Amino acid sequence: MHDLTITTIEAFECRIPLAKPFDLGIFHIAHRDYTVVRIRTASGLEGVSYSLSRNAEVAATVRRNVAPSWIGQSAHLVEKHWQRAYDVNLPAGQRGIFSRALSLADIALWDIKAQAAGLPLWQLLGGYRDHVPSIIIVAYPFADLSHDKIRAELEEVLTLKPLGVKLSSCSDFAEDTRRLELTREVVGDDVEIMIDMHWDWREVKEALKWMRRWESLNLAWVEDPFPPEMIRQAAELRALTTIPLAIGDDQSSKMQMRALLEQRAVDILRLDVTALGGITEFRKVAGMAETYGVRLASHVYTPIHAHCLAAIPNAYCVEWIRPVSGIENIEQLWESELPYVDGGFRLSNAPGIGIAWAWDAIEHYKIGHYRLDV
Repeated sequence: MHDLTITTIEAFECRIPLAKPFDLGIFHIAHRDYTVVRIRTASGLEGVSYSLSRNAEVAATVRRNVAPSWIGQSAHLVEKHWQRAYDVNLPAGQRGIFSRALSLADIALWDIKAQAAGLPLWQLLGGYRDHVPSIIIVAYPFADLSHDKIRAELEEVLTLKPLGVKLSSCSDFAEDTRRLELTREVVGDDVEIMIDMHWDWREVKEALKWMRRWESLNLAWVEDPFPPEMIRQAAELRALTTIPLAIGDDQSSKMQMRALLEQRAVDILRLDVTALGGITEFRKVAGMAETYGVRLASHVYTPIHAHCLAAIPNAYCVEWIRPVSGIENIEQLWESELPYVDGGFRLSNAPGIGIAWAWDAIEHYKIGHYRLDV
């Protein structure tokens, strides 16, 4: 029997420069900041989670707003600890930085629970499949991106046989149209195509103008056409186009997810457990989505989200950023990759989430470290 008393909660802030910076809408990205949360128990089990920090003090918030109410408690009681942290932070607000901090701490507790049970997380959460299909992110808006480079990247990606490929909008919608047309030409009719608009539109009329031009391309979805709060506009747009809408990875509670479903604003619910509230909230949202006949597709963080989607019947796909793409560099903080096989990711029977962390690299890249002990 494991003693799961929580003895240490620590959060690392790591900054890793990108080999080639890029612009994503209004954002200039020259490095990636990650928060890594580690929770230790009296028996020696450790749970670890991670996410992009998004220029926010996530690690400090874990230490200040989450850790004090959890330290010395049993890691078995995840639901209790989640609700306690939520309640004591009501005056500070529950979205944004706090939601990400709570999410990461929650994921780490679920990692511990799965290890203590001797089960991989996907089986502890229900266990529906051991292989999850993947889409691959392509054509990120680097300054030197050309149609020839897009074609070459697509041809390389096709050898991996993904379910689909997802483009990133360059915020020039005429150029987006040309890139989508090129992509359909290269991948043919059997590979799905998605595009992430990065909240570029503010009016339904403007979004509809371009989406109607894209309807003949048989897109699997258009992602994040509006900022997260514009649920009414998303519902209106969805009623006027044949292209499915994928929204949700910036929503930070089950209540916001419920609003998307109730207002019929979404065809595919985008999942990001590092923002939503962790595994605890994911379980509730997945069940809610199933009652509406809506499937879930995840936002990056493939080693974590593969477990989530392998546990439920209404999973669509995980998304994968190949390390060679230069878009992210989280792989520098771990020692092994989740195996990509047969167009997706194969889950193992190893207990927990199963990421082998490179703690020497975390020490090397850390720019902040926060810790609370019993």
